[in-house]
Amino acid sequence: MLLSTCVRCGGADALLGSVLPAVAERVAGRGRVLDPPALSARSRAFGAVASTVVIIKLSEALALAVLPINAAVGALLACCLVQWAALDAAWSSLLLACVVGIGGPLAELPFLGLGCWHYLSPDYFPFGVGDELGINYITGPCYFAVTTDAIALGRWFASSDGDTP
Repeated sequence: MLLSTCVRCGGADALLGSVLPAVAERVAGRGRVLDPPALSARSRAFGAVASTVVIIKLSEALALAVLPINAAVGALLACCLVQWAALDAAWSSLLLACVVGIGGPLAELPFLGLGCWHYLSPDYFPFGVGDELGINYITGPCYFAVTTDAIALGRWFASSDGDTP
């Protein structure tokens, strides 16, 4: 089970980091919202992975906190947008991260239905609050952050010497 999960996740990360960014660039273009700091591809990748770890740990803390769900999701989305703006800021990356942030949690539903795992306090449509097949709203921002770091890793691995900006 663990091996199949690693292969599935590794395959998804490879797809998110290499193939899908090129598709998103064809749709959204190569433009940027702003110029992120001049960092090497390696530094961006390490920064993206580290910030994703922080965002996922924050999601865990917010899931356990007694906050309204809108405040928790808003805080996570703000962190994700700061991560994206600081490390990438490309329209294509934003498009891809938004699509995955919405579609990723929905893609979990068949696995939840098969009993592969479940969320302790699901609150996400389509199955409603308290239903065993629901997922948490905070899952979407986590997918957004993971997409941002997969793109950064893909760009680092695709760079000619492994350390170009």
